Amino acid sequence: MSIGIASQIEVPTPSPEARARALFRVRFGAVPAVLAYAPGRVNLIGDHVDYCDGLVFPAALSDGCVCALGPRSGSIEAVSAEVDGAATIDVLSEIEPRDLSLCPGWFGYVAGTFEMMRRRFMPGAGGVNIAVASAVPTGSGLSSSASLEMSVATALESHWGLSLDPVEKALACQRAEHEFAGTPCGLMDQLVSATGVAGCAIRIDCRDATTEAVRLPRSGDASFVSFDSSVSHENGDGGYAARRAACEAALPKLGVQSQRDVGPELLGSLPERQTDVEVDAVRHVVSEIDRVRRFPSMLADGRLAEAGALMNESHASLSETFRVSCP
Repeated sequence: MSIGIASQIEVPTPSPEARARALFRVRFGAVPAVLAYAPGRVNLIGDHVDYCDGLVFPAALSDGCVCALGPRSGSIEAVSAEVDGAATIDVLSEIEPRDLSLCPGWFGYVAGTFEMMRRRFMPGAGGVNIAVASAVPTGSGLSSSASLEMSVATALESHWGLSLDPVEKALACQRAEHEFAGTPCGLMDQLVSATGVAGCAIRIDCRDATTEAVRLPRSGDASFVSFDSSVSHENGDGGYAARRAACEAALPKLGVQSQRDVGPELLGSLPERQTDVEVDAVRHVVSEIDRVRRFPSMLADGRLAEAGALMNESHASLSETFRVSCP
């Protein structure tokens, strides 16, 4: 007698593009004029140094956010495939953060990006209909907010017939996060979302916003694995701003304009008048910038064990010195 075992049939999840397109059609009764995709990111090494003029080494993900967009008169109406309900705001005058106090949080990123893009590149632009769908989990540390901002910005760029420098577009999205989400983030997330290259990480110099694509090792030689810690975070919860404040408070005591100007050799003789929190911030940032400076050449030379050791050092610094990790 033979026994047949039925295997579970997996139903493919519709792509963000398909979900955004379908949602736009249902909500607005039309086909979107523009579809724009922007990826999330994972940072391989160089955490919490982008707002200190540091060096970072992130890679864009294949998972991202898609914005479906079409014209509208006088207002923005937006709907998300991830959250129930739509939100609307008038655009006949400048949008201010206080105007969004009763709107859902995700809509602040959409409206903020629209307003910063409009002020910077298309004063007087009219309203739009927007539907967004994302494959980047919220609160996962994979830059769901930056991919949302950049997808909206890229859709507007196309809708307005512009051809923008990626840095300028990333700066508009960063400003939206500062003013409308209240998060004083650096430029890394938005810039790698704008400049990511398949099979590469992007070395970003956050002092001058220059980028360099660096080929990652072949999958047979090394793998970079991102896993779910089951710990969710929000950039606007105050912890991020507190870390940045500690970094900035240390600068006048060090007599420098940027922690980029503090060499690793000075870490053993930091001024006594700094608080313990400030000392820890300086130790992490300065040592982390030095690690990122050395990391790409190790990958290029095939010194993968050394590169892995630097990643371990980076995590130890984040966990034990800067205290931004989890158990």
